[in-house]
Amino acid sequence: MKSATTLAATALLTIGLQGPALASTTGETPPLMISQAEALIDQGDFEKAVSLLAPRMTRLRTEKWQNRGFGLLCRAHLLSNDYEMGVDACTKAIETGAGDWLDFSNRGAAHYLAGDYQAALQDFNRARELNPDSANVVRNRQAALAALDSMASERSTGRR
Repeated sequence: MKSATTLAATALLTIGLQGPALASTTGETPPLMISQAEALIDQGDFEKAVSLLAPRMTRLRTEKWQNRGFGLLCRAHLLSNDYEMGVDACTKAIETGAGDWLDFSNRGAAHYLAGDYQAALQDFNRARELNPDSANVVRNRQAALAALDSMASERSTGRR
């Protein structure tokens, strides 16, 4: 069971949203699967987005669209509270992309929500290096630091 501090910090986490900006800035039309998954996530149907994306990721032929697909899959897993699968999808997004700050931030959120605050802090630190102006990353990093401090305090006083 999560402590009240952890629950309060969880409420502060921000899962980065990608939205349709990539297609509009590059002039490319995204693959239909990407557009459908974005719409499903926007509608709150996260499980359906996962079932659309997960078995079809190999159909995305370029690294750019694979990165986008894994980023969406990561978000869908996080928003449906499947944090371990979220970590896996975010890691694949990082591996197929250019190491975008949003992918690190989202993987940090997945680690945090799975209870791995140290790994979350590492990802938030990397996201902050890549985008020092993101208030969301700063807030998420502070939540991870607070969770680690709380755990250290609980250990030192013998509470669990």
